[in-house]
Amino acid sequence: MTKKNFHYNYQKIDSFGCHVESIIGARGIGKTFGAKKKCCKANKYFGKHFAWVRDTESACDKIRANNGAD
Repeated sequence: MTKKNFHYNYQKIDSFGCHVESIIGARGIGKTFGAKKKCCKANKYFGKHFAWVRDTESACDKIRANNGAD
């Protein structure tokens, strides 16, 4: 069985032209991965900056333990 890589497609969301986007959905559909991919592409191709903010102490501990890698 082959496993396909799916992630949330932000193209439709971006078409509305909103300044702030809030995505709500089930676990495991790729909301986080899709957002990271979108931000990394914008940085690579257009030089846009972004910040990935973690809000729990355990998430911050994990990042500190891995020298900033999530």
